[in-house]
Amino acid sequence: MAAEQLDVDDGPVGDAAMTIKWRLLNHLMVFLEIDTGAVEAEIPPNFTIVEPRPGIALLCIGVLQYRPGNFGPRSPIFHEVFSVVSVYPDLSIPMPTPRFSFYPISVYSDSPDFCRTEAEVLHTPTYLVPSLDVQWSDDRSSVSVRDKRGPIIEVRNTHRAPTFKRQVIWGQHFNQTKGGCIVNERWTGGILLKGPWEWDGWVWEHQRDDEWGSVHPHHFFGNADVSCVRGLYRMLLAQPGAEHIERFYVMSPMY
Repeated sequence: MAAEQLDVDDGPVGDAAMTIKWRLLNHLMVFLEIDTGAVEAEIPPNFTIVEPRPGIALLCIGVLQYRPGNFGPRSPIFHEVFSVVSVYPDLSIPMPTPRFSFYPISVYSDSPDFCRTEAEVLHTPTYLVPSLDVQWSDDRSSVSVRDKRGPIIEVRNTHRAPTFKRQVIWGQHFNQTKGGCIVNERWTGGILLKGPWEWDGWVWEHQRDDEWGSVHPHHFFGNADVSCVRGLYRMLLAQPGAEHIERFYVMSPMY
C-alpha cells in the first residue's frame, strides 16, 4: 500500500499538550519472554513488572527508521533502537486506556538531533551511537542491529501472511534521567517522570514463536541478563511504505 497522509488529532491528552510528533518509515517491535529476576535490577521499586505468567517478564525491543524531514526539509533518515520492560500503567494519567506501558533501559540513535530532542523534552535514557548499524531485510520485516561494541539483536519475521490493519495504540512511558547524569557510560539518578504516548498507523501483530532471532549481551541492555530470554511473546510490524506517526506528550513528576 502506498503511503497515505494520516488524519489525526494533535491536540492535548487530558491536560498534557503534545510535545513531539515523529513520522516513521519502518518499525519492528518484539516482546521477548525473560525471567523476571533478569530485569528487576533495571526497574525502580515503584513499579510492578508485567508477567504473562509467574516469574516471566516482557523485554520489549523496538527498531525504528524515521522518515527524512523530521528536523526540517534537509534532515536525513535516521534510526532509533530501544529496550524497555513492560510495567503496569498509572491509571491516574488522564488519557485513553494504555495498551502498553514501559520503563526504559536504553534508547540508541545515530541522530544527534533526535538524541538532543529526547533528552530535552522526554528525558529518556538516550545514547548517541554514531556506529549504530541497522540492516533491514528487503521486505523490511526482519532486521539486525550492531554497533562498534558488537551485535545487539537479530529479529526474523516468523509469520509469512501479514494482514495489516490501521490501529491507534496508546501507552505510557516512565523514566528517571531528568537531573541525572551518565556515570560509567550509563544514565544514573534523576527525577521519576511519567507521560502518555500514542502510535498511529498500519500494523500487523502475531504471537508465532519460531526461529525469531537472538539477542546478545551488550551495553544496550544495561544490567538485564539477556541469557535468560526464553522466546518470542509478541511481534508487531508496521507496514512498509505506509506512514506511521508517534506522538509524545508533556511528562510530569510521578509523585
